[in-house]
Amino acid sequence: MKKIRNKLASIAFGFVKEKRSLDVIADCLELLEREGAQPFLAYGTALAVFRGNTIIFKHDTDCDLGIRIENWNPAIVQKLINKGYEIIHELGTLQHGYELSIRKNQVKIDLFMFYTSKSRTWNCLWDLPDSATGVRRPIYHTYDHEIIEGRRWVQLEDKKLPVLQNLEKYIVAVYGPDWRIPVLKWDWRTDHHCLDKTFIPDEQR
Repeated sequence: MKKIRNKLASIAFGFVKEKRSLDVIADCLELLEREGAQPFLAYGTALAVFRGNTIIFKHDTDCDLGIRIENWNPAIVQKLINKGYEIIHELGTLQHGYELSIRKNQVKIDLFMFYTSKSRTWNCLWDLPDSATGVRRPIYHTYDHEIIEGRRWVQLEDKKLPVLQNLEKYIVAVYGPDWRIPVLKWDWRTDHHCLDKTFIPDEQR
C-alpha cells in the first residue's frame, strides 16, 4: 500500500510540475514574442515536446529557450522582472555567448543567445566556475546555419509553442541520431553532439 501511495504521489507531483512549467513558459514566451525576440524551444525542452509530447521530462530541472542575438533587446530583462521573474544569473556578454537564467513560480528557464559566424551558427553553455580562479570557460555548441533558421508552431495541450523550422535536424545535431532512446546518465558539459572543442568565434580569430 505504501508503494502505491508513493507512486500516486510521484505521478501527481509530475503532473503539477508539468502544468506549472507549461504555464510559466507560455507566459514567458508571450512576453518575448511581444518584444520581438522570436524565441524557440531549445535543448531538453525541444526534445521533450518532440519526443515526449510534454514540456519537461521528469528528471529535468529547467526549461530552455533559444533566441538569435539580433532579435534580443537588453530592455527585456527589466520587463521580465516587472512580470515577476527572478534573475538567477547572466553569463557571457551580449557580444559573446550571452545566457540569461530566470525563475518564476519555482520554474527555471534558461535563455540562450545564438550567434552567426562565417562558418557556423553557435551558442555557449558556461562551465562551472574554476575552483582556483572562479572563472567560467565557454562551452561552444555549433550548428549548420540552416538548422537555426525559421520557426514554426506546435500545439501542446492548449498552448502553441514556437520551435525551429528544422526541429528534427536540430534535435539530431544536439542529441545525435539515437535521440529517440532515453539516456539515463547525461553530462551537460560533455555529452551534447553539437559540442565543438575547436570552434573559435570570428571576433576572437
